Amino acid sequence: MTEHMQKVTDMRKFIPTELVFTLRCEPDEIAIQGNVFASGNDEVDRECEEKIQAQLDAGNQWAWCCIIIEAHWAGFSGRNSLGACSYANAEEFCHPGDYYEDMIGDAIEDLIDKIRECGWKIKVADADLAAAKRHGFETMESVEP
Repeated sequence: MTEHMQKVTDMRKFIPTELVFTLRCEPDEIAIQGNVFASGNDEVDRECEEKIQAQLDAGNQWAWCCIIIEAHWAGFSGRNSLGACSYANAEEFCHPGDYYEDMIGDAIEDLIDKIRECGWKIKVADADLAAAKRHGFETMESVEP
């Protein structure tokens, strides 16, 4: 029986600094055309699409991608993904107060839900969630596709 399949009757302590976070950028199945910009000016929209395609052709995987953030703890994994993204690189994406911050929080919430679904009793205080988010900002590991 694996660790996360085992039913636990004792309350487990959630320790934010034990979380491991990963960030992946994967090719997106969503078409670039018609999904980049809706300025109301077809020429401007087309120029944006062409610029993104040129960046992809030049090898910038962040130009049009699906971004996945995972939070790992005690044999469990929670995740959050966002498609139709266009960034210059990982550094441009990874800023507090933007999608990055929301995705870390959502991955943590998914992780906690999965832990509880397996019957583990775990109490997570708001302060622990805030600490887990800060830990994510500080320790995120980028995983190449």
